[in-house]
Amino acid sequence: MKLFITNKSYFEELFDDEHRFLNTNREPLNTRQIHKDLFNQLSISIDVDNSIPLCLFTHYDKGEGIAIFDFITKKGDIYYYEFATTAS
Repeated sequence: MKLFITNKSYFEELFDDEHRFLNTNREPLNTRQIHKDLFNQLSISIDVDNSIPLCLFTHYDKGEGIAIFDFITKKGDIYYYEFATTAS
């Protein structure tokens, strides 16, 4: 099973920016950490609940901020999601 983020460059541009939380107490996660959490959520949902989530949510800063990803399609064993937005 693979999780593919369709707008990966935009996602990386936002979350791998070193200056994003420069003047805050927040501890941002990088895109690799976020992707790993999303994959674990997707894997559990498919293996345990036998369902594909239409949206995946994950914390991006070890705080209250969440990143939202929308399900696009599935081809074989690859699940395509698009980074939609953040919320806090």
